[in-house]
Amino acid sequence: MRKILFLHIAIFAVLLAACNGAAPDRKTSDNSDSTAVNWHRQCMDAYLHIQDHYFAGEYDSMLAEAPAVMELCRKHSEWTIYYNAWERLAERLVWEKEYDRVAVEAEAMRTDAVKRGNDYGQALAYYVLAQGYNVQDNFAEAANHFEQAVKYYPEDENPSYLNMLYYGYSQALVHLKAYDRMAELQRQWRQLLNHYPVADDSPNRDLFANWHVLYSFCEYLLQMERGQYDAAAVTLDSAAYYEVIDGNIPANIIIILRDRSKLANARGHYAEALAYADSSLQMSAGTDDATVVGVLQDRVRALKGLGRYAEALADHERLTQLNDSIIQADNREQLNVLSKRFEVAELQLSEQRTRSHLYLSLAVVVLLLVIVAFGIIYTRRVRQKNRKLYEQIMLLQKVERQPVAELTSPEANPLYASICELMRQEHLYTDADFSRDELASRLATNRTYVADAIREGSGGLSFQQFLTAYRVNHATRLLAETDDSIEQIAFASGFNSRQVFARAFRDQHGLSPSDFRQARHVL
Repeated sequence: MRKILFLHIAIFAVLLAACNGAAPDRKTSDNSDSTAVNWHRQCMDAYLHIQDHYFAGEYDSMLAEAPAVMELCRKHSEWTIYYNAWERLAERLVWEKEYDRVAVEAEAMRTDAVKRGNDYGQALAYYVLAQGYNVQDNFAEAANHFEQAVKYYPEDENPSYLNMLYYGYSQALVHLKAYDRMAELQRQWRQLLNHYPVADDSPNRDLFANWHVLYSFCEYLLQMERGQYDAAAVTLDSAAYYEVIDGNIPANIIIILRDRSKLANARGHYAEALAYADSSLQMSAGTDDATVVGVLQDRVRALKGLGRYAEALADHERLTQLNDSIIQADNREQLNVLSKRFEVAELQLSEQRTRSHLYLSLAVVVLLLVIVAFGIIYTRRVRQKNRKLYEQIMLLQKVERQPVAELTSPEANPLYASICELMRQEHLYTDADFSRDELASRLATNRTYVADAIREGSGGLSFQQFLTAYRVNHATRLLAETDDSIEQIAFASGFNSRQVFARAFRDQHGLSPSDFRQARHVL
C-alpha cells in the first residue's frame, strides 16, 4: 500500500484542487446591491489560500493563517468550508506521521460536528482517521472508518469528497480481500457517477472525468481479483478515455500503463506486458522510487514469462536497490521525527552511548575471533556432512523424480492426479507469481477444491508447500546438471529471491544450495 500511496496523493491533490475550484457558490446572493458582502465567497477565497499552502507543503504558513479562516467561517456559519479547513489541518498530520495527534485532532473535529449536528464535519473526521490507518497499513480499521465517513456524508453536499471516500474505501477493501463488500461499494459509486455524466456542455467536465477515472481504477482491481480479464480490459479503456478529458495527468497515465501490463501478464501475453511496462518505466523517470519499483515488478514478471532470465535478474537487482533506498529514506524520516521528540534525552545519553559503543566494539572483536576459530573447525565437519547429504540427495533424485507423493490409485483423487500431471508437463511452478486461483482456473474448479485435493493427495501439504517442493526439486536438478549461477537458478525455478530459495532448499535437503554445489565439485 505504502508504495503506491504517494502516487495516489498526487491524484487526490488534483481532484481536490478541481473540486474546490468548481464548487458552486450555493450561498451566493442574487442581490444586485454592490455594497452587499458575499461572505460565502470571502470564506471560500480565504480557504483556497490556505489550501494553496497545503499543496505546496507550506504547513507553517497554513497553520498561521488557518485559525483566522476558521473563525471567519464560524462567524458566518459557513460550516462546510469550516470543516474543510479543519480537515486540511488534521490531514497534514497524517503525512507528517504524527499519528497520535491525528487521532486527537480527528476526535476533536468529530465532537465539534456532533455538537453542531453537522454530518459533513463527522464524515470528514472519520475520513482523516481512515487515512491515518491507511498509511500505517491497518486496512481493517481504515475500512471501518471509511464506512462511517460514507454513512455520515450528506446527500445534498458537494460530492467531491465523497468520491475520495469511495476511492480510499475501495483501496482498503482490496487489501482486505473483501471483494463482495467492495462490489457493493462500487455499485453505490456507480449510481453516484450516473448523476454526473461527462457531457460536452458541462462546465465541470474535467472534474467529472476525474471521478470516472478513479472509479475505473478501483473497478479494474476488483475485476482482476475475480479473474474477469475481458471486463478489466474494457474498464482500462474507459479509464484511458476519461483521462484524456481529465487532462492526461501523468500519475494517472502511469497507473493505466501499469494496469495494462498487469493484465497482459495475467493473460500470459508477456510481450505485450513488457511493452506496457517499458512505456510506464519511461514515464516514471524522475518520479519517486516507489513508482519505479512497481513498474519494475511488472517488467520482471514479463521478462520471466518470455524466458529472458538474465534481464529479469538485472531488473530484480535494481528493484532490490530501490527497495533498500526506500527503506533507508523511511528510516531517516522516522529518525527525524524521533529527534524532534527526544532531542533533550539524546544529549543526556550521548556520553553513555559513547561508552557503550566502545564496550560493544571490544565485544564484537572478541566475538569475531571466536567465530573465526569456530568456523574453521565447523567448516571441516560441514564439508564431510555435505558430501554425504549430496550423495543421498542425488540417489533420491535418480530413484524418484517426483518431488511429492503420487497416488497409487489416481481415480481416488483425480483432481490431484491432474494437478501433478499439469506440473510435470507445463512446469507451472517456475512462475513466481503462479497462484492457487490460477491453478483452479486452469482446471475449471475453485481454489478450495484445489487446496483440499493437494492436502489429501500429498499427505497434508498446503498449496504453497506443494509448489515449493516442485521448485526445490527443479532447482536441485539445475544445480547438479548446469553451471548457472544460484540467482539464475532461483529465478528459473520460480523463487523471487536467492534468500527465499536458500531457505526452502535448506528446509527440504538440510544444506544450502552453495554447499550442495560445492559437494558436487568435491565428488
